[in-house]
Amino acid sequence: MLKKIRWKKHLLSIALFMLIFLLIRTYQLNDYATGPAPAFSATSIEGNIVNQSLLDNRPVLIYFWATWCPICKYHKQTIEDLSQDYRVITVASWSEDINEVRNYFSDTELRKMTLYDPDGVLAKRYGISAVPSFFILDEKGDIRFIERGFTSSMGLRLRLFITKYL
Repeated sequence: MLKKIRWKKHLLSIALFMLIFLLIRTYQLNDYATGPAPAFSATSIEGNIVNQSLLDNRPVLIYFWATWCPICKYHKQTIEDLSQDYRVITVASWSEDINEVRNYFSDTELRKMTLYDPDGVLAKRYGISAVPSFFILDEKGDIRFIERGFTSSMGLRLRLFITKYL
């Protein structure tokens, strides 16, 4: 009998924790763009035109980051790996030094798909107030998933995979 009561208490504690977590997450993402992604057309740090017409019937990850962000540095390899299998557009927001931005993905194809947003204008269009932030768009350009802060490589891969089949 005592074990059943403990089990119910643990289950109730877990449910309460999840509820609080979901409420905080909802609050944090409250201002983020939803539905159709805000349109943009910009020049990458390599001089290529980057816009949402690059979707070509497949999901795209738009990754907002900054050179000074320690969590972004942690995600760097994940983003490089994801770009081998999925379309990835990176946006260096609130990063002052263009040379640092150019060196960040220096030896990868991501340089062609990295936008420089020093004043955070594009980030603000997406409602972003913190980096890193991740938007996963479907082939129509609709936002399907949003993530802010630390996330796992498998979590991003799973969301991109699911987006293919929504």
